[in-house]
Amino acid sequence: MLVTLYSGRSELGDNGDLQWLSSSRPDFIVETVDLFIKNGTWPVLGSWRSPVESPMPVYKTQFEYDGPFFEQHVDGSIGRRLTDDEASRLRRPKSYSPALLEKAVRALQGLEPWLPVFDEMRFDDAA
Repeated sequence: MLVTLYSGRSELGDNGDLQWLSSSRPDFIVETVDLFIKNGTWPVLGSWRSPVESPMPVYKTQFEYDGPFFEQHVDGSIGRRLTDDEASRLRRPKSYSPALLEKAVRALQGLEPWLPVFDEMRFDDAA
């Protein structure tokens, strides 16, 4: 599942106003599994239709060793062939554990040390 994370701390609880997220820039947009949602570690705070379309990462993939690169979308569909320059700016798809995502947000808030892996998780690198 694709998760968009914001570093702002929330004391919203069940009655909070989530509209501020529509105008906020995400810190991380990454793929992960839904374990922490299913077991209740990450409570669902609400649902709303964003007035701004969220950016969707595009990755690179190739089908043969040393072959050309193609776009790969979050849903797994394959797009057009990439130029060498385009391929050099995109990364391969990668999924991160929910626990690592929590550590990344805590590090962004200064509560834990910053690990090098967090750099590749940043939104700037995903879009």
